[in-house]
Amino acid sequence: MLGREIPYRQLPLDQVRQWAGDEIADMFQRFEDNTDFVDVDALHAAYPDIAWHRYVDWARTVDWDRVLSSRASGR
Repeated sequence: MLGREIPYRQLPLDQVRQWAGDEIADMFQRFEDNTDFVDVDALHAAYPDIAWHRYVDWARTVDWDRVLSSRASGR
């Protein structure tokens, strides 16, 4: 979809804790522990006035070349 693979690397939570602090590490731990997933259709039905979009649709709006080049240069 984007024309190239975006690599994923999971960091150990201890490393996240050192880099980003306790709150962020705790948040990621909750993501790991969460096995309950949202019922998207029910959510949309409950909030019909929200302009919903899919993650993939949002990702297509991002200038990934700029994001990745600024990340590589440390900006």
